[in-house]
Amino acid sequence: MTVNMIRKLLLLSAFVVFYRMAGMADVSFEKVFCDSTLRLDYIAAGNSKESNVFLDRMHKFGGWAGRRCNLDSIPYVGNGIVTVADSLSGDTIYRHSFSTLFREWQSTPEAAVTSKSFQNTFLIPLPRRTARITIELLDARHDAVASNTHLYSPDDILVKESDTRGKSEYRYLRKNGNAEDVIDVAILAEGYNGTTIRDSVLTNSERELYLCRQKESWVITSLCPMSIQRHGRVTRINAR
Repeated sequence: MTVNMIRKLLLLSAFVVFYRMAGMADVSFEKVFCDSTLRLDYIAAGNSKESNVFLDRMHKFGGWAGRRCNLDSIPYVGNGIVTVADSLSGDTIYRHSFSTLFREWQSTPEAAVTSKSFQNTFLIPLPRRTARITIELLDARHDAVASNTHLYSPDDILVKESDTRGKSEYRYLRKNGNAEDVIDVAILAEGYNGTTIRDSVLTNSERELYLCRQKESWVITSLCPMSIQRHGRVTRINAR
């Protein structure tokens, strides 16, 4: 192959890439989603040779703290993907990559002799109109080994509004921005009892805030597990 032919191939490849990028318009969050969250609860079940995924339930609540741009793309691929598509146009409007404990468990000796199920929960922005949601479990080659496709409809009476009246108390240690402008990082406090959780969570949260003080685009939130929230406060750090 001559140098001129190589140059022509490179120019052709660059043209094709440019043409495809020019035809790809970023999904407008405000156009296709509400400022709310749709929670998806799935059950992944099987063993070392079989994989299944089932929809358990859906419910929604106000506010969306996730990304609002590059909605239909993912930076990396784990062992599963959730894809949301508009039911009328068929266009992909949101994608989310994840890695689930179920796929890791399938490689253990236990999975060769018994079957188990694992609960998985994913949060996506709430679609404004009917959407087709597909969840896929992937193998090491990123080929789907199990999938489930279902519809979300704004008129579905079975999609309940989450009750937030029992939301735990929290306070800001540092607040520099809103969820729309910063990255949310949640720190879940584990291993504390009723007598130590209040002081320990606050101390550890302050330590995390100090370590991340230079991260001006982060929101750090320290949360107590639901089983011990009654013993103390939820401490929220908003560090932009």
